Amino acid sequence: MNEARIMRKFKHPNVIQSYGVAVGQEPLMIVMELATNGALKDYLQEIQRSPRSKLYMCLGAASGLAHVHENNVVHCDIAARNCLYSEQKVKIADFGLARELTPGNTEIKLDKDQKLPIKWLAPETMRDWVCTKKSDVWAFGILCWEIFANGENPYQNFGTNNEVARSVIMGERMKFSGEAPAEFCDYMTKQVWAGDADDRSPMQQVLLWFDNNIKRMTDSQRSRMDNTRGGGSSKPSRPTSKDGTTAKEKSGRDKNKSGRDKSQKGNKKGHRK
Repeated sequence: MNEARIMRKFKHPNVIQSYGVAVGQEPLMIVMELATNGALKDYLQEIQRSPRSKLYMCLGAASGLAHVHENNVVHCDIAARNCLYSEQKVKIADFGLARELTPGNTEIKLDKDQKLPIKWLAPETMRDWVCTKKSDVWAFGILCWEIFANGENPYQNFGTNNEVARSVIMGERMKFSGEAPAEFCDYMTKQVWAGDADDRSPMQQVLLWFDNNIKRMTDSQRSRMDNTRGGGSSKPSRPTSKDGTTAKEKSGRDKNKSGRDKSQKGNKKGHRK
């Protein structure tokens, strides 16, 4: 099983952990760690998060995808629906389309008859039907847009898939939610969504940018929220954890978590041999 073999390469808090394969039944099952909050897309739609928390979600996803790329793997399907959320961490998951790059190769040729999620594809993937680490970076940008849009589908006002592809190749880009910091939006648009893959930042560089800028951006978000809430008064801000989660968000998360089976030791994912 290609997916199970690839997943064995990863050991990172922002990548879902594989514990092995259950071979005593059909179809074969990959045994994975339990993600207490389930799919990231569903979580974003159910639980309201602050802009600061969303920035930390983006940072976690960047860290996980950088680890995947360090292991010379291209994911080929980065999206909120293919990430999980557990214990305040985004986890890169669903490696069904992932491929390991062979020595000397930088791209994966895709089957033109294969159905792919157009709205998450980079311009070069739409044109040439290839997947690379740089096309993963593009999809990471779409994932960040989903996070700030509370799990909404991208390109809702762009028309059909063909119209989306045409617009993206011509240089049109989505706008982020107004709550996203301006410098974050600028970096995503110019560096992560660069039309030419050669001009697009590699994932390690994207992660470094987050590491260097997230504290300033989150501090700015806190000041902005305090001023909006208190009209410029000295009203204290809500206490937050290191990942930017407020006490109110933790309460919502715990409520969401309480309905799940806490005794489950691991997730099992069906995958045909």
